Formats: sequence, structure tokens, C-alpha cells
Amino acid sequence: MVKINISATEFGEVLKDVNAFQCSKEPPYLAITVQPSPGIWEELMDQDYLHIQNGKTSLKVKIKQRIEVGDSTIFFVTSDDDSFKKIVGE
Repeated sequence: MVKINISATEFGEVLKDVNAFQCSKEPPYLAITVQPSPGIWEELMDQDYLHIQNGKTSLKVKIKQRIEVGDSTIFFVTSDDDSFKKIVGE
């Protein structure tokens, strides 16, 4: 498991230290667990992408699927960007 920061928009409000885990190496996929709440979560439910924040950089990734499990939503995301492959490989 890895902790990442995510936002609904590039350099927008950030959810910090969100749990994510690799669920596929090829193609690379992360599963990101988010607790339902007003704000970012609501935005993520209405769009097909999110941004992984890393310091001064923002990586846009595609939300391929989302499922609700108990009190959480799991977003399955992917990207062809090499930066994403490094995050998944950590």
C-alpha cells in the first residue's frame, strides 16, 4: 500500500495521505480508497479522471471504474504516463 495525495482538479483542494494499492502491473492500475464526504469526493463521483498530487506536479489519471464497499468508494485508475508507472511500482 502507498499513501498518495489526490484532487479533483489540477492543483485544486487536496485529500492527503489517501490509501492506494497496486491492483495490476500490466496495464498499470491503482485502487484508491476514499471516504464519502462533501467536496472532492462528490466531484470525483461526477467525472472520469482525478489528479495525483506530488509536490508541485500533478498527474491526471483516468478513473476506469468505481465501486462502493462499506463506507468507502474505491476508484480504479490508470494512465500511460511513465510517472504513473513509477507510482504503481513503488
